[in-house]
Amino acid sequence: MISGIRHIWFDFSDTIAHINKSVADKLMHTAYAKVTKKELTPELVAEYDAMRKKHGSSTAVFVSLGTPRTYLVDRLANIDPKVLYQLADENIPEVLKKLREILPISILSNNRLDVILPSLGIEPGWFTNILGPDTVKKPKPALDGFHMMIELSGATPAEILCIGDEVQKDLVPAKSLGIKTGLLWSISEEADYCFTDFQDILKRFE
Repeated sequence: MISGIRHIWFDFSDTIAHINKSVADKLMHTAYAKVTKKELTPELVAEYDAMRKKHGSSTAVFVSLGTPRTYLVDRLANIDPKVLYQLADENIPEVLKKLREILPISILSNNRLDVILPSLGIEPGWFTNILGPDTVKKPKPALDGFHMMIELSGATPAEILCIGDEVQKDLVPAKSLGIKTGLLWSISEEADYCFTDFQDILKRFE
């Protein structure tokens, strides 16, 4: 049982939904070649992968190159979300629906979710707050979104639980501000709580 939490914040990518990697990678590599004005080669793909590792997310890579913070998501928005995304667990919509009756839930993502969530059977209205590239100046793992998370929650950092799938992108920046952290799908000593599956989150609050 988890106690003392007044607001839960979720990551989106690979926490709530998996992205079609082959489709996304093709778009990102093509966009990277266009922005850097280089030919799309295996060497350029390796360069992009190294940049993503350095900056922590694909969105942060393009921001570092001087593009608008919505550059990448604007291009992803042109792809049918039903082709690009699938639920990480088929029970996620039902779990979120029940969880919101216990605690406020919100979401912080580098993606624009107004169209994506409904395509997955998730009502945007279930979330108290949805923070994305149109409202957060710098993408995760930058701290901008996490500061907004604290401000909007109306709770102390220790009363907020941030749940994600990546230690460096989701957990480390949250922990640096005193926010409680939950890791989904795997186990790490970096996390305050680890969840083996999405339903486990609900069980820990019931």
